[in-house]
Amino acid sequence: MQEPDLAQLQGRLLEAVAPLYERNDPAHDLAHALRVTTLAEKIAGEEGGDLRIVLPGALCHDLGRWEAPSHSDANGEFIAALLIGQGYHPELCQKIARVVQRHSLSSPMPPETREEKIVFDADKLESLGAIGVGRCFAVSGSLDQSLFESSTEGVTAQAMLTNHLSRSYGRLHTESAKRIGEPRYRFLLNYIEQLESELALVGE
Repeated sequence: MQEPDLAQLQGRLLEAVAPLYERNDPAHDLAHALRVTTLAEKIAGEEGGDLRIVLPGALCHDLGRWEAPSHSDANGEFIAALLIGQGYHPELCQKIARVVQRHSLSSPMPPETREEKIVFDADKLESLGAIGVGRCFAVSGSLDQSLFESSTEGVTAQAMLTNHLSRSYGRLHTESAKRIGEPRYRFLLNYIEQLESELALVGE
């Protein structure tokens, strides 16, 4: 029997993960995973990289986000089992699982292989630009946080923008991602500057 091609495998995997992403917040939903997959494919097209690893790794990267303290680290065995069940070759599954485990800024294991760096970069690009701003406020709302700095204690959406999202650009590995990310990074910095200016006008 002929083994399924990459498109067939990716189609099967998409059907399997779609209901699992319904558990995530709007900033880490299936639409986010699909955008990351598209970005990863674009970067791999310029930088090289095995799409058999890059595409499923990107599609699966945020599964289980709200079900473990560190979804990146906790999901290795789950991802490998899921991939085997969808027909992926066993020797690829651990490599794909490592892509998932190493995609986060908070992961203790930084990306090492080209494929790991590509998916890491594609995900970080989603933290920049107009999409990044929208996703930040979506996460803040899901966590019931205040939007802007004020007298209340705790992390705010504004703090997430300045302390987390703006540093994503500096962590990019590939030249392709840096090129794509540069205007997004500038947009984010300009947005933060405008936000701070408006808040200063009303004394916050």
